[in-house]
Amino acid sequence: MCKVIICRRLSHFIGVVVFSFSWICSPLLFAAPSSVLAEIARLQDLSETQHDQAIKQLQALLERMPDDATPVDRRELLIALIPLYIEGGDGQQAKMLNASLIAHGRQFNDGVANAMGLIFQAALLKDQGQLVEALGVIEQALVISKKIPEQRLHNEVHSMAGELYANVGNFKLALEHDLVAMEIIGEGTRQIDLRRAKNLNNISRLYLRLKDQKMAFEYNAKAFELAKKINAKSLVANIANMRGYAFANEEQWQSATAAYGEAYKIASSIGDRHDQMLALNNMADAALNQGKYAFCVDYAQKALDLAQKDGKLDIVAIAYSNLGVCHMDMGLISQGAAEARRGINFSLQTKANPNIESGLGDLAAAYEKAGLYKDALSTLQEQRKLTAELFQAERDKAVSELQVRFNLSERQKQIDVLEQKNKLQEVELENKSLQRIVAFLASIVALAISVAIAWLYRRTRQNNLALQNANVTLAHQSTRDPLTGLLNRRAFQNFMHLQSTLLQNNNSGGFVNVLILLDIDHFKLINDQYGHAFGDQVLIELGRRLQSILREKDMLMRWGGEEFLIFLHGIPIERVVPVLERALCIVSETPVEFGNQAVAVSISAGYILQPLPGVVDINLSWEKVLHLSDLALYMAKSGGRNQAIGIDSVQGDIEQMSVLESGDLQRAIELGVVNLRRIDGAPAKL
Repeated sequence: MCKVIICRRLSHFIGVVVFSFSWICSPLLFAAPSSVLAEIARLQDLSETQHDQAIKQLQALLERMPDDATPVDRRELLIALIPLYIEGGDGQQAKMLNASLIAHGRQFNDGVANAMGLIFQAALLKDQGQLVEALGVIEQALVISKKIPEQRLHNEVHSMAGELYANVGNFKLALEHDLVAMEIIGEGTRQIDLRRAKNLNNISRLYLRLKDQKMAFEYNAKAFELAKKINAKSLVANIANMRGYAFANEEQWQSATAAYGEAYKIASSIGDRHDQMLALNNMADAALNQGKYAFCVDYAQKALDLAQKDGKLDIVAIAYSNLGVCHMDMGLISQGAAEARRGINFSLQTKANPNIESGLGDLAAAYEKAGLYKDALSTLQEQRKLTAELFQAERDKAVSELQVRFNLSERQKQIDVLEQKNKLQEVELENKSLQRIVAFLASIVALAISVAIAWLYRRTRQNNLALQNANVTLAHQSTRDPLTGLLNRRAFQNFMHLQSTLLQNNNSGGFVNVLILLDIDHFKLINDQYGHAFGDQVLIELGRRLQSILREKDMLMRWGGEEFLIFLHGIPIERVVPVLERALCIVSETPVEFGNQAVAVSISAGYILQPLPGVVDINLSWEKVLHLSDLALYMAKSGGRNQAIGIDSVQGDIEQMSVLESGDLQRAIELGVVNLRRIDGAPAKL
């Protein structure tokens, strides 16, 4: 289901600092701040709580400018008014006023007016779904802003650039612009605090797109605290929407619904139509996931009506996707699929890749629920290609940079790994200090205090040992799943990067490597019926059972959620099927017990042999092998669960092999390139 994580409305890209640096940007600007500028600042503050009233008063001021008003007064008034019209859904009025702002820039050779006009133009293009065109415009604004020593302008242009690049899925550039926007904020005034809160919210949004819930919550809380402190209600509404989305990612639907409801209530009270639309779309998502289909349709339709009226095509796309999935889950398959595809097509037109990826995933899930497995697999193939493009490389790099740039000064030490790092630093410092003492004493009074020196050396050795142990502990924590004690995703990725050719070994002597991706069947139902404590016990017990059937050189990892990954290293090819049969059976043959309850459990699996028998020239990276295993797992789940589907040989020429190398398993099956094997599990026993 599509949740909306579109960034804060444009008025929060245009900070309310009206005159802090502006008079240094033009020959006309050397006067002290005028009464008009002070009134603009007051009305911009008012817009946070009374949006429509602020527009009326600003428009009246524009129509009756005082006789002593300067060109700067008019420019700043336009800069304050245009974003309020944009967020209020009046794109035509905003476009007309922006034309006046750009003309003003030309007339007075005012670089600030020129750049801000381009920022507004980019925002209008974004609302019309023209993201590529908007990026071209914002790049022009970035060029102009480099020549102007104006802090506010730099912050706003980089903030808008960050949002646009995030919307098209270029998270690396989005991150770079968000970093610049955050770093150039000043200190001390309410207006600057508002800008800081907005940037914190942007960072939270980026973490959401990068699927890092912990950091998204952390920055959301910081943004909320600051926005609440300065009574920035419009921003508080948007932050609440973001918080709800983070809860939804963790399937905490009651908390998500409460956050969305808070956002909708605040946005409605101040006439903030943008966040009303976001909240309605997100409430539709929460209602669907709680089985409240009538509410789902109602919320999605209301969001669609508002977005169409205001010409917000990015939100129109998401509303159609939500409405379609709601109808499909109500049994209106044809109608719902058409609506969902219409939403995806809107996103395709706007190049909003993250929204396309999310919409395809929701549509695939709806097809699977309806029993249309072929359509589900085809849609999933589309999504997985886009997912790989969006997250494979960008996510790790972006998260790493964010942690380095932001978290050194602000992030609380909340996880065990960071606490362990602190202990390491303490041990290292004490060790260095003791070593210096030893050297000093040895050179001055070596004979007189030999006993003390001996004691200090012993202490140093103890600290060295403590340091070694702490390093071992830290390495263990960073590569182990804290719940099951199994290796984690990072351990496997590190291993594969060090062994880049491991999956391309020749199979001389009949030995192969096997990648097996496992998923617990109906795990969400287990959590819902028996509680998360029982679910945790299932994960621990399955990890123990699977580990018991593996050899010492094999690897078992908790891949994430209810997924496990097995890597069989150099196994005789004739032993592959028996191992998989044993894995299926050892899970299903005995129920999992916890307290006074027991539940029957089964797993589904997808696997692939490497190298693949049949063709020696096919060269698959471990990422592609993992992707194909994932698709095979999906086929096993959609085909009835409690089974394994494997790719254990290929046939055809090199040209045909390129289909498989691209990761298109469905097409490879249609061409007869791959040979699949199905292994059924024993019925789960209770």
